[in-house]
Amino acid sequence: MCANSDIIVVTKSTVPVGTNNQMKEWIQEKLQGRHMYHMISNREFLQEGSGIHDFFHGDRIVIGAETEEITQKVERLYSKLLIETFVADIRSAEMIKYASNAFLATKISFINEISNICEKVDVAFIVTDWECIRTYPLERYVQLMGEPILFDGRNCYTGKDVEKHRMNYYSVGRKSIRNRKVSTVY
Repeated sequence: MCANSDIIVVTKSTVPVGTNNQMKEWIQEKLQGRHMYHMISNREFLQEGSGIHDFFHGDRIVIGAETEEITQKVERLYSKLLIETFVADIRSAEMIKYASNAFLATKISFINEISNICEKVDVAFIVTDWECIRTYPLERYVQLMGEPILFDGRNCYTGKDVEKHRMNYYSVGRKSIRNRKVSTVY
C-alpha cells in the first residue's frame, strides 16, 4: 500500500453491525503496522433517484469514529452543508443506519396496510403526519374506496385538495367537507 501519512477508511454503505471491526482487522493484517489508519462509519440517508439532492439537503449526518480528532476531520468535510451531525462510536453508527432502515420499512408497511384496508372499506383514518402519509395521493383513496371518507387527525390535507377529489373529509380543528352522500349499509 502506497501511503505517506495516516489513512482514514470511511464506510458509506449499510453493513451489518461489526463489519467495520472486521475490516479493521483485515486492514491491520495487510498493513502489518506500516501506517496508522482510522475507521469511520458514515452512512448515507439517500433516496433512490434523489441522492445528490438528499446529500446536500439531508436531515442528518451520522459519524461513527474511534477518536474525536478523526471525527472532527470528517465533520469538516460536511461543515458547509449545515446539516445536524450525530457522533457515535462505530458500532452505534452502524446500528443507527439499521434502525433507520427498519423504521422506514415499518412506515412503508403501515401505509401499504392502510391502502389494503381502504380497498375493503370506505373510510381512512390518518393518525400520523409521516411524510409517506402526507404525500399519499388523494386520488389513490378515491380509486380504492367507493364513497371515500377521510378522517384526518393530523391535518395532512387541505380542504381544496379534498374538494377537488370529491371526498368527505373530517379533520381536527377544521371545517368538515361533505362532497358525497354517505350511504348506510347494514
